[in-house]
Amino acid sequence: HSSRTNPALPQTKYTVSISVADDDEPTNPVTLTREITVENARPVLEPLFLKDVHQNPIAVIDENETVEMDIQYSDAGLSDSHRIIVDWGDGSEANEFSLPAGSTNLSGLTHQYIDNGPGGLPYTIMVKIADQDMPAGTVVTQTISLRVNNAPPVASPISLFVRDSVGAWQPAAS
Repeated sequence: HSSRTNPALPQTKYTVSISVADDDEPTNPVTLTREITVENARPVLEPLFLKDVHQNPIAVIDENETVEMDIQYSDAGLSDSHRIIVDWGDGSEANEFSLPAGSTNLSGLTHQYIDNGPGGLPYTIMVKIADQDMPAGTVVTQTISLRVNNAPPVASPISLFVRDSVGAWQPAAS
């Protein structure tokens, strides 16, 4: 027998009895009884990878660019639903997702990094996953780093105006 889900938190105890009878003594079976404990199998996160808008793997972007991430995971508890939290590491609000039983991935997550990391340090992106059988506050965590380069400022052409002899604004001669 196998149990693919753990119906109670955080573990479930079952009593299993096996009786064996010999055909010579069918009224005197030998019975063995044991208590077994089924503990929740935690979900497993696959390694994280970041992609650019062209689906190329990346570890470095320039500020104001966007990254994409797919999250792959597995869980021996096939009836488990999952909650995934993505903290992009830049102080923005974390994204939270609830996935039904049978799901094994979360695809197409995107995030734009407006500024480079403080002091030029990389951002640490943290993904947390939990199934409904895990105790509150317990998660499985995976991280990945992303360096965001400071992009040089871009100067736009400017126009200078001066007042003419009657006080009207006129473009200045270059």
